[in-house]
Amino acid sequence: MPYSAACPSWRAPRLTSVARRIRRRSKRSARIPAGNTTSALAVSYLLDTLAPVAPTVTPVAGPGTTGTTGFSRSPSWSVTGVEPGAVISCAASGPAGAVASTAVSCGPTVTLNLNGLSDGTYQLTVTVTDAAGNATSAPAVSYLLDTQPPAAASVTPVAGPGTTLCRRDGRCGRQDVRRAREARGRQVDPRRRLTRRRSRHSSDRGREPGSGSCRPASPNRS
Repeated sequence: MPYSAACPSWRAPRLTSVARRIRRRSKRSARIPAGNTTSALAVSYLLDTLAPVAPTVTPVAGPGTTGTTGFSRSPSWSVTGVEPGAVISCAASGPAGAVASTAVSCGPTVTLNLNGLSDGTYQLTVTVTDAAGNATSAPAVSYLLDTQPPAAASVTPVAGPGTTLCRRDGRCGRQDVRRAREARGRQVDPRRRLTRRRSRHSSDRGREPGSGSCRPASPNRS
């Protein structure tokens, strides 16, 4: 019976036996799996038990440091040969024990801040850890901090031919060249002595006794 305003008390008709059987089957099929399946995305696992290769730690020379020793309080090293994805960690120690981690700048370039620390030998150990958690440490490197100036050198003058020798009181005098030569076994050539005598004798000719000037002797002198 169709619904109308004149018949507000309308009720749905009763289901026939066929309709009831269809309804029961539909409820039963909702509870029974239909055989459809769905798979999640595949996941993988990488087994890695090999430790990474040890890195290479090289000292860097700079102002006040040769890389292994110096008076600089900021020594540094370069770290190479690190496996991609590995993490670099550093640890340093010195005469007073372990150096604070805040004084160690770790990475591809490692720098120590030794301000306020005493002189002595400091050691640095660099460790790399790969993504699997395997770790390898490089051999420790050392740096000698030396801020004390050396003792003043003693400078002593050496005497020799033609040189001056200063005494401890600060006075300086010229060395006797002839005595130095004789001390070294050098003798004056006798021929040079004879030549000097002849030249001196020739210069005395024509000089009148008591006169201060030289003049040629008169050829017709009686």
